Amino acid sequence: MKILLVAQHYHPVVGGIETEVRLMGQELTSSCQVEIAAVNFSTSKLPRRLTILHPHLLAKPHLSHKDGQVPIHALSPTQMDRLRLLPIAVQVIPGVRRVANDAVREFGYQRYRQIFVPKLRQIMQNVDVVHSVAIDYLGWAAQEAAHGLGIPFICTPHVHPKQWGDDGQNVEFYQRCNAVVALTEGDRENLIALGVSAQQIQVIGICPILPPMADPGQFRDQHGLQDFPIVLFVGRMCEYKGTKAILEATQQIWQHCPETRFVFIGSHTPESAKYFDDSDPRILYLGTISEQEKANAFAACTVFCMPSVNETLGIVYLEAWSYGKPVIGGKAPGLPRFIEGNGGGLTVDQFPENVASIIIHLLQDPQLRHQLGQSGKLLVEQTYSMQAIVNQRQLLYQSLIEHSTAVHCDRDREGITESKNR
Repeated sequence: MKILLVAQHYHPVVGGIETEVRLMGQELTSSCQVEIAAVNFSTSKLPRRLTILHPHLLAKPHLSHKDGQVPIHALSPTQMDRLRLLPIAVQVIPGVRRVANDAVREFGYQRYRQIFVPKLRQIMQNVDVVHSVAIDYLGWAAQEAAHGLGIPFICTPHVHPKQWGDDGQNVEFYQRCNAVVALTEGDRENLIALGVSAQQIQVIGICPILPPMADPGQFRDQHGLQDFPIVLFVGRMCEYKGTKAILEATQQIWQHCPETRFVFIGSHTPESAKYFDDSDPRILYLGTISEQEKANAFAACTVFCMPSVNETLGIVYLEAWSYGKPVIGGKAPGLPRFIEGNGGGLTVDQFPENVASIIIHLLQDPQLRHQLGQSGKLLVEQTYSMQAIVNQRQLLYQSLIEHSTAVHCDRDREGITESKNR
């Protein structure tokens, strides 16, 4: 069984989706032949207005290579490709997308598909299943190439309602998929509400990526944290993930728990450039760090907090639970059901006074912290282990291959029958 995974971004880009694709590719190689196709291999440093061009016109050149045993196909555009993609730049003209977003996107896709569909079709030779975590142009092109070759196509859309993935053009894309993977039951319900058939959807989670060991004492010593309570945030410094809300809640928290330290791990965004200027010494911004140090941070923290308003299933919650830590999530659709429904934490909106109140509540109740953390840890062990996720994916791939084979056989028999009748 040969699987092609398609992703907009790939390692060394740091993020939950990127990490999931890399890990799953490596794990599936024990039983499948796996290859990965991606466009971007570096984080965008473009001005915010131009970031929309990072997935194609302004993608940095990169060479195809191997990541361990997994071949990585770099779909970076050539200089000639960029000239042909130049009309897509109309999207950055102020006001254009606001007035005619669908028309502008369709105009851009017609230029995009002329370049990327042939690239993808060439990569897909002898592939049995294509599984894309990319939506928008790359996902659409991958689907067009796969269906043109008669290959089953799966998408895991990671929809963030009211932010990305819930527009009409992407919903039509999901409806054309042979299968759509939802990460949680809440995610499944959201996709059904958007118009995706329940029969298309299969719920398969993701698994946390953890080093073999974690050393909480080393992390505390390294950053001078002693025995202070630690509130940890891991993720891109986006307002929607709750970075700003936590920072604005610190003063109120210190009134009740003055020794609390706040540790932020993750890359900056254009909006967060000044978040940590002249911050209190009790706030540590560590930026992007190694996987080992990140694991040490999870093991060392008292509470993990990411009150996101747009999150399907943040892998960071699973990582925190793996170390028995209680989590605070946001009110993103499906997230309260996932976190509170499984007894692994609490959720809150992004009003700073509410964020402060819930953090104080957990800091002052060690018994509740332990209870929530252990419930989350048990959930990860039973439902989100690597083997469980790999098995579910393999079953889905195999079922689609068998269905596709049966359909092709039926068509062949129909063709033979028609020939005989002539």
